[in-house]
Amino acid sequence: PLMRPGCRVVGVSSMSGKLGKSWSEQMRERMLAPDLAVVGLDAIAEEFVAAAAEGNHKEAGFPGTAYGTSKALMTQLHRVLANEAAPPALLTAICPGLCRTYMATGRGTFMSNVLWAASFFVGDSAAGGADTPVWLCCELPAHENPK
Repeated sequence: PLMRPGCRVVGVSSMSGKLGKSWSEQMRERMLAPDLAVVGLDAIAEEFVAAAAEGNHKEAGFPGTAYGTSKALMTQLHRVLANEAAPPALLTAICPGLCRTYMATGRGTFMSNVLWAASFFVGDSAAGGADTPVWLCCELPAHENPK
């Protein structure tokens, strides 16, 4: 990708994208390989799509959800690109936590209603969830970029 020196790219990820126990050890190692490049990450994504189409993605080492897999791939994409970016670039993916958005709380299901109520105690508004990504992109002084 074309990234100017000092660019800032912040992806909004999710706890669903954690490389936890639902991923096989082999797949976690591939995703976290220090020398992973975009082409390798793309190959992993293609493997997931093919395995999911056949209904055997869990057996192939992927988690049960396309959402969680996509967020894990997106988070790792930011890690891979951060290794390629010229300093003092900032490329990161963050999880804003539970936010009152249509996706999280607006579907009218029992669980979405529970999440909506819980978001007033442990979550935030959609604007609150956007606060940190916007701050990282627009207001964080370059000399404070995380290494």
